[in-house]
Amino acid sequence: MTNLRDVAKRSGVSVATVSHVLNNRNHNMSARTRQRVLDAIRELGYRPGTAPVASASRRAQAIGVFVWLSIWEPEPLCGNIYAVRVLDGIIARTLPHHWNVTLINVTTWEDARAQIRQFADGRCDGFILIAPPQGMEIAGALAERGYPFVLINAGAGDNRVSSVDINNVAACREVITHLIERGHHRIAFLLGEESYDNTGERVEGFRAAFKDAGLLVPEDLILHDGSYEIGSCSARLEQMLERAAGMPESERPTAVLCGNDVMASEARRFLTGRGIRVPEDISLVGFDDSAYAREMDPPLTTVYQPLQLLGTRAADKLLKQIEAMDAGTPAGVAKEFLPHRLIVRDSVADRTAGRTPARPTAVRKAPSGEAR
Repeated sequence: MTNLRDVAKRSGVSVATVSHVLNNRNHNMSARTRQRVLDAIRELGYRPGTAPVASASRRAQAIGVFVWLSIWEPEPLCGNIYAVRVLDGIIARTLPHHWNVTLINVTTWEDARAQIRQFADGRCDGFILIAPPQGMEIAGALAERGYPFVLINAGAGDNRVSSVDINNVAACREVITHLIERGHHRIAFLLGEESYDNTGERVEGFRAAFKDAGLLVPEDLILHDGSYEIGSCSARLEQMLERAAGMPESERPTAVLCGNDVMASEARRFLTGRGIRVPEDISLVGFDDSAYAREMDPPLTTVYQPLQLLGTRAADKLLKQIEAMDAGTPAGVAKEFLPHRLIVRDSVADRTAGRTPARPTAVRKAPSGEAR
């Protein structure tokens, strides 16, 4: 069994120095020394408090899942609809094979790296990170310690990490094209947090759809400084309406794309409270195809994401990485884009004919493999 002394001997440092590296106490240590220790940890397959990686019979038989939870939500997990559905998929894949899932709650991603010291101690064989924002060092810290991991809804453009996602650029391009084809040329976009990969990717798709149609991109209607949480929409919509009041009618927004269905539901309540009709005055579109979309009045046009399947496929990739490490073979980087689907309902007015769509609107069925 590999221990601290083995790592110290391989890297040519003291046991105390190895301990400092493992606990991120690197203040008086050169980058070269730290890297030498990390290289030795990877080469020897050392994990604190456990056996070498290569010993399959000594697995912890558990994976850790990092997920952001709001401390302000009365039901922190249930309030994160995206994470709940993804977790269902992870558990559906691991449970039949007798793998345990450890939920690592993240209240701020800045603190998540510190939690790695707590969980990267042999109690988990690998990790799944649900939608970590850009710039976080969690993935790097796991890689340094030799742990396999998979990202969900992140890292699609990073060829160094394994990830599962939908093609957010294509999805946003498709939904904006749908709006443009129905006569909407002034479309507002209520962004989520801009630190997330999918936000930037969707903005790229938003701009691409206007350029495809030969239209000017309405940069003034990309509404920044928001989040994916309830309560993030109203202030930005208020500002949008105040600006629109001073515009010619031809320049006022006729549709709003929201970063998810929760935001669209809030936007619907806000607009209704201002006497603005959906879709007659302003059309609404969301993302995810959650219960919010189906229960809204009118039902919401949205982009379906196979959330449960995202979790299942991420767990599948992680377990294969762990098996490869047990066999002493390189797992390689595995990336996968799952199919999305534009679900057309009644929240979008057809302005090309000067009318709103008749009810009920045909709904394109979601892909098989996930309950609706």
